[in-house]
Amino acid sequence: VMLAKVLGAGVMSDAFLMALKTPNLVRNLLSEGALNVSVVPMLTRHMEGKTPTPAAEKFVNSVFSILLVALVVAATLGVIFMPGLITLIAPGFTQDPARFEAAVTIGRVMFPYVLFI
Repeated sequence: VMLAKVLGAGVMSDAFLMALKTPNLVRNLLSEGALNVSVVPMLTRHMEGKTPTPAAEKFVNSVFSILLVALVVAATLGVIFMPGLITLIAPGFTQDPARFEAAVTIGRVMFPYVLFI
C-alpha cells in the first residue's frame, strides 16, 4: 500500500519493482541457494563439537573470500549490463523508453545492494 501511495501505479512503480527483482535474483543464485546446500554440511564436518577448529575457521574465511569476489564481479557486471538484464527479464519495457530508462537507472543504483546481503 505504501509503495502504491509513494510511487503510484505507473512507470516508476514498474521500474522500481523490476530494478529490485534483478539483484534479488543474483542474491538467490549466488548466496542463499549455494550456501545452504554446500557450505553448511561442509562446515559441520570441520567443526568438532561446539567450538570452531582452525580448519573450520580457514574454511569459512575461504568461502567468504570467494563469495565476496564473486559478488563484486556480479555487481560490477550487473551495473554495466543493466540494460541487457532489463531487456532479458522484462522485454516489454523496451517498448516504453521512459519505463526502460527508469528501470535501468534504478537498477544500477540498487544492484550493488547484493554485496550487503
